[in-house]
Amino acid sequence: MASGWIETPVTNARFRAFVEATGHVTVAERPPRAEDYPGAPPEMLRPGSLVFVKPPGPVDLRDIRNGGNSCSAPTGAIPWARRVI
Repeated sequence: MASGWIETPVTNARFRAFVEATGHVTVAERPPRAEDYPGAPPEMLRPGSLVFVKPPGPVDLRDIRNGGNSCSAPTGAIPWARRVI
């Protein structure tokens, strides 16, 4: 995909029209390739994204696992997406 200018705001309806017109698939929707993650268990190779949420208190930033939560769902089935986007 060539680079281009994105107008703001991008609503759900406009993004849907863009996806339908171009066939665009987001990184979060693409299944990881086993050859990119040697030794990874097959059940871990599924589309998903990292979701950042406000923590209840201070976070120890020395451990990267404290930075967010993993979210994996079938394409188009992220339950809270309509509220966030």
